[in-house]
Amino acid sequence: MTPLNIFRLPNMFTIRNFAGIIAENSGGKMTHQAYLYISGCIFGVVAILHLIRAALQLPVKIGTLSFPVGLSWVGGVVTLLLYIWGFQLAAKGRG
Repeated sequence: MTPLNIFRLPNMFTIRNFAGIIAENSGGKMTHQAYLYISGCIFGVVAILHLIRAALQLPVKIGTLSFPVGLSWVGGVVTLLLYIWGFQLAAKGRG
């Protein structure tokens, strides 16, 4: 029995496949709008993870270095703003 390797997920979970789904209507090329949607989704996931970590007061320690919860509040707000900005720019491009 082999351990779960999160770096070898099925093709349906890859960014390339997600980009292909978004870019289907543009001849299979990555468009500026598709890029904004993909990066917005990534920033949204990161924002959610930061805010969950901050709300639950979960400690993060790498080696001897520990990261205060306040960093996750700041990181959550910044990535949330980038998420909103990315989707606003993508929506303007659709118009």
